[in-house]
Amino acid sequence: MSLRPRVSLSVDKTLNILTLRYIGDLDGAALYAQLLEQFLQLGDPWIYDLIVDFSRYDGVMTAHDSESFAKIWANLARGRDAGRLMAIVTRDPLIAARQSIRASIFPNFLIDVFNDCAEAQSWIRQFRNPPRAVCA
Repeated sequence: MSLRPRVSLSVDKTLNILTLRYIGDLDGAALYAQLLEQFLQLGDPWIYDLIVDFSRYDGVMTAHDSESFAKIWANLARGRDAGRLMAIVTRDPLIAARQSIRASIFPNFLIDVFNDCAEAQSWIRQFRNPPRAVCA
């Protein structure tokens, strides 16, 4: 049974995290169109850290698709995404290797790559709530 291609978005308002799951065989243009629609419904997606889960993604996303979306995102966010975190979840070496491209087109985000969502969420939690030093 094949999965219906789609973008799934879940919001954790307590931790201020959006989890995006790219599922199935969806080309980059269709993926970003769905994502933009969901972001517009959300109203203020730039206030959240992102977990972008590629673990069930079978499609092809070109650099051009990503660059086009990044321009739309920049116009929407207008710098309000400064200091946000983006955790990419993938075991695909090609997606992981595009780290420098993502960093250049989403300059306001601190971006890292993880093997699973638990690692990604842990990184965001540790970054947002660092352990406090105890004075002896």
